[in-house]
Amino acid sequence: MKSLGFSILVAVILVLCAPSALAAYPNSFGNPEYEWITNVNFSGIDQTTGAMGYGNYTNVSASVSINTSYNLSVTIYNSSAGYVTAWIDWNQDEDFNDSGEKFVVVANTSTDGPHTVPIAVPNGSATGTTRMRVSLKRDSAPPSYGYFGFGEVEDYSVQVSGPAPPIPELPTIALFSIGLLLLVGYVLRKK
Repeated sequence: MKSLGFSILVAVILVLCAPSALAAYPNSFGNPEYEWITNVNFSGIDQTTGAMGYGNYTNVSASVSINTSYNLSVTIYNSSAGYVTAWIDWNQDEDFNDSGEKFVVVANTSTDGPHTVPIAVPNGSATGTTRMRVSLKRDSAPPSYGYFGFGEVEDYSVQVSGPAPPIPELPTIALFSIGLLLLVGYVLRKK
């Protein structure tokens, strides 16, 4: 009986200490009183939203491939100097702190947009599902996490797949052999 209790305790500790149980993306939200995100469009995502402060749209997913570029367009309702930044967690370490994960969509704009930035999926990105965060903040660039006044945050999922396989090239000898066979077949047919 004593070993069963110990086994249960070890199992509970393993479950609670698993990386997925401990790790979570840092929270972020804004006050959408004057500015908010109205649409995000990115490789399969076309999400129109209202003022919420924080929108969890991780059930909405984009599909991208490594070494391919896609346009991210963000439309906002804006009352003054709006700054829009997006982050994609390419290495899936559940933060947005790594090089190449931050994308400035627009800075110090007074227009609603859409504002568009190209995003290239870098070589070495982890395949599978990861997180994209899009933030709007008034008067300065938004942080990747935390609370800020006058703005909004939306989270989405991004499904990353490997690069498209290259088209195999036929070796020169194979092309020569095919050509020779076609020529022989043509000559024999003429006889």
